Amino acid sequence: MEPIVVIRGNDISFDGIATSLLSLKVPLIVVTYSWQGANTWYSDAYADQFKELVQIANPVEDEERAVSQLRELGRKLLRRSGKKAWIIASTDTNQNLIANNLVCLSAYFFMWGSKVFQLNPFSVIDKFHLSKKLAEVVPTNVPKFHAIEQSSTNLRSDLSSWIFPAVYKPRFKDYRQSFYANHSGVKAVEVQSIDGLMQKLEKETKKQPPLLLQEKVLFSGKDLEVPFYLCADARSEIVVAATGQKQWIKPHPFGTAIVLDITWHEELLTLAQSIVSHLEWRGLLMIEFIFCSKSLNWKIIEVNTRPWLLSGFFSRFMPFYEALVSRTSDEGEDNNKLSVPDSYALKQRHVILHEVCQEKSGNGGDHFDSVMETLTALAVDKELTAPYLSTRWYASRTKYLEKLGELYSWPRFAAQEFQRLFGVN
Repeated sequence: MEPIVVIRGNDISFDGIATSLLSLKVPLIVVTYSWQGANTWYSDAYADQFKELVQIANPVEDEERAVSQLRELGRKLLRRSGKKAWIIASTDTNQNLIANNLVCLSAYFFMWGSKVFQLNPFSVIDKFHLSKKLAEVVPTNVPKFHAIEQSSTNLRSDLSSWIFPAVYKPRFKDYRQSFYANHSGVKAVEVQSIDGLMQKLEKETKKQPPLLLQEKVLFSGKDLEVPFYLCADARSEIVVAATGQKQWIKPHPFGTAIVLDITWHEELLTLAQSIVSHLEWRGLLMIEFIFCSKSLNWKIIEVNTRPWLLSGFFSRFMPFYEALVSRTSDEGEDNNKLSVPDSYALKQRHVILHEVCQEKSGNGGDHFDSVMETLTALAVDKELTAPYLSTRWYASRTKYLEKLGELYSWPRFAAQEFQRLFGVN
């Protein structure tokens, strides 16, 4: 099997990609970079399983050099095998690095997206262009949207017919993820009126990406905010699918799910298939749906083209990466059998533990009882899973190990693994 190149970024996302592919005996070439104040990569604990570990410049600091080093890696792999190498981005920063340098990188790499696995131009990365494209096929499922141009002097008049509330967010992410850094980690900012929007925009920096204004979709319960995860084959047919339920979002309400259940909303399958077919998509994809209490239909909030944060968690119970790897060539065998969560998968709940512990313990102290009470409550009627990479916050607290071992399904990471990795006595 030819090696796959994975650009390492987010600890959790990368670990999910890497461990899923390694379990399938896929040789991994890991591209990595660092920055001032960076923590140790948890994946270094199993770096001996990588075929190769390649260091490049940080693209935030030196994009030209980083691209040159990627190009040199691509040349080497092309000479070695006579084929382009498959490359996977574990973060939006990595994905944008590839998308922004398509011309020079497409000679050496391919990635999922198009039916023939060409290096995809990723028009879907830009939320404005994506919204326009989706409105062509499912117009009633696309929230009202408007591109905010920083140079526009007619924004107030352009939005005279808008009904608020609304949210605005970056059309795409820059390398520094400026929007999130400037807004305490939230993915969107809510505004209640045109005046409120204009006041907020005055404070936005011009150095961040352009913004998209989107109708705020109102919904009545957390089971009506549904991420839909899928893998599509060469015919753009969905072959693996699951949904999730966000049990805990941090920061609320426009942050990341730190507690997530596997669910299955079969009623979304037809709509998801319409989107995948129209995008002519092949590979992994995540579509965020919300059931609008006003229009009484499902609205498309986001589409994420890179592996979602917890793809590794889902792949422990469903064949997302198996389906992906088995379809890396046009000669691969496709079939129409759809894989959806079984009863065991539907019992699973993932907890990003260090986030929960930080939330319950605050910035100081060791509120063991409070943390354990929360974790015990989360384990009711669910089988909890969490990889060791989520344990940085309390890795040196030995009293957690025994209790957490009672709550969590950790076949790969027993207490001795903590000891080996973190020097816990």
